[in-house]
Amino acid sequence: MSIIQIEHLIKRFAGVIALDDVSFAVDEGSIHAVIGPNGSGKTTLFNIISGVYRATAGSVVFDGEPIQGLRPFQIVRRGLSRTFQHPRLFGSMTVIEQLIVALHPSKLWEFDKQSEQIAREKLNLVGLEHVADIPAASLPQGQRRLLEIARALCLEPRVLLLDEPHAGLNPVETEQLMVLIRKINQQGITILLVEHEMRVVMTLANKITVLNFGRLLAVGSPQEIQNNPEVITAYLGVREGRLTTHA
Repeated sequence: MSIIQIEHLIKRFAGVIALDDVSFAVDEGSIHAVIGPNGSGKTTLFNIISGVYRATAGSVVFDGEPIQGLRPFQIVRRGLSRTFQHPRLFGSMTVIEQLIVALHPSKLWEFDKQSEQIAREKLNLVGLEHVADIPAASLPQGQRRLLEIARALCLEPRVLLLDEPHAGLNPVETEQLMVLIRKINQQGITILLVEHEMRVVMTLANKITVLNFGRLLAVGSPQEIQNNPEVITAYLGVREGRLTTHA
């Protein structure tokens, strides 16, 4: 059963077509990857799904209800949260205060025992409980990404959008994040993932959507995408007829 349906999505920016008649569905409970070269429309797609941009045409349906035109906070309340390519932290707040803000979006922040318990549970899930009380700005890149994921999880999403979560991570951090993404998915949260690291995509994803110059090039299983001649010929690189390099 699909939890997100994208139908004939179009997005134009001053005459430039960023997305051109894109349609695909995301199965509930899956890890679904979106790949493509820079400029293919991946982040634009995420921005439309999450309400940051409005589509020029087409529709986005989440859990059976259209969400295009809703504001980001309204979409979050329906059960969809996201991270960004570059982690966005709140000023000089501590790690745990970053999560308290997510739990109390209508206030600056409100530190109570229940909120602290929820926040510490999310930090424990992502492996950051030991840095809960230090300034978030002092965290290295890998931990900042984990913190942003923990903050998104505080919103209790049914679907989590991860925009290039492995960018800038070293091999050890990459492996740890892959384990975390699987763990989150096993808790019943659908993952929609934009990613350039093909090894990550092919290891994690149940299904892959390929974009190229704003258009839908292919949708299929990792094996189908690895062996799709159009995908390989277009931009992904060839070694013995299989996908081998970064998307």
